[in-house]
Amino acid sequence: MSKTLANAFNITNSNLLKLNDYEIFQDKEALEKIKNDITFSLIDEVSLGLKETDIHSKVDEYTKSLNLSTLEKQYLYNLIDNEIYGIGPITEVMHDTSVKKIFVNSPSLVYVLTSTGYHRDPSISFINNEHIIKTVTNLARKSNLNISLDDAHISFKTLDDARVTLLVPPIVSNPVLTISKSDKTLESIEELIRLGTLTPYMARFLEACVKAKLNILVCGNKSSGKRTLINTLLNFIPTNERIVYAGLKENLDSTHQLVSTNTSDINVIEALSPSYLIYANKNVNTLLKLVNKEQGIISSFDIRKFTLENLVTNVLLENPDMKEDTVVNSIYTGFDILVYMEKGADAKIRVTGIKEVVGQKLKDVFVYENNTFSLIKESNHTYKKLKNNGNDTLDDIFGV
Repeated sequence: MSKTLANAFNITNSNLLKLNDYEIFQDKEALEKIKNDITFSLIDEVSLGLKETDIHSKVDEYTKSLNLSTLEKQYLYNLIDNEIYGIGPITEVMHDTSVKKIFVNSPSLVYVLTSTGYHRDPSISFINNEHIIKTVTNLARKSNLNISLDDAHISFKTLDDARVTLLVPPIVSNPVLTISKSDKTLESIEELIRLGTLTPYMARFLEACVKAKLNILVCGNKSSGKRTLINTLLNFIPTNERIVYAGLKENLDSTHQLVSTNTSDINVIEALSPSYLIYANKNVNTLLKLVNKEQGIISSFDIRKFTLENLVTNVLLENPDMKEDTVVNSIYTGFDILVYMEKGADAKIRVTGIKEVVGQKLKDVFVYENNTFSLIKESNHTYKKLKNNGNDTLDDIFGV
């Protein structure tokens, strides 16, 4: 006697239209077996041009004794299709542009970060812990990467620049997965202005600073939007200029003459003859030497508070061989502009401060306080410098 899907997999809720692909199956072992049987029988055929109808036929073949309804079969079609062509349960959410981050705390607890904050997504779940690991392995394979499952901490970037981090026992009790997606739409200054990351005046000020080849340091906590802002600043660089990117290879979309190197050797970097240098290397000592020799340098650094003391402290913690007075003097003499990024409680990134270096002081140019952006007109040292060099694009902002 043939069995229904409800009987075979212990489905207790009969309202299938309200159920998600994974939550209808209480017998996860049975689901894992049928998924693996079908997937493994088809996986070798994918490269041969496997069609969607072939997947449907294989599902029909394996489940013919279950007497499935059309809706019930569709659940399995989607499940197998995502396993073969996609990345398992997170296939759809990875393509959802409203989702910025994905957090898998356990097979049944998955959270997402959107513009409205963190939310649990009950539509996503994994069969078991092994399913989480297999999904990450599949994601790495689709990014042409081989990862070692012997490591308890696995981290890599996908082809579309998402950062994938997997922690496995013994450093956690069960596999924990975090995926931080790269939002290419945020690399437009217009989009950042629309989202309230900065104001038009702030954008115009930074544009003028970039085009004048002032040295800019973007600071903030991790995940505060530093790289997003730097990628946006790249759009201000004239297309006939040569950009050298010093640091770990990133997926940078640019129409410029872009050269990437992972060295921190000053001689090598200078030999590449950059018109602009995007410095992402961890060697801060090299950065401080470069900014005191070259112009047109844009870099970033992780700090918690937008103060010189906090910046110097963090530099010294990462570079204990350096002397405090050397770091302080190098910052004052090497950088022209410091920008601070923060991620608010509403999960939005903002430029909460822009300071200019004036002698041995840092002076506020723009600040964000009490949910309001403010311009400090008295801080016009940079404006005067630009004005003296023939740039009058900021007259309506700072002009008296």
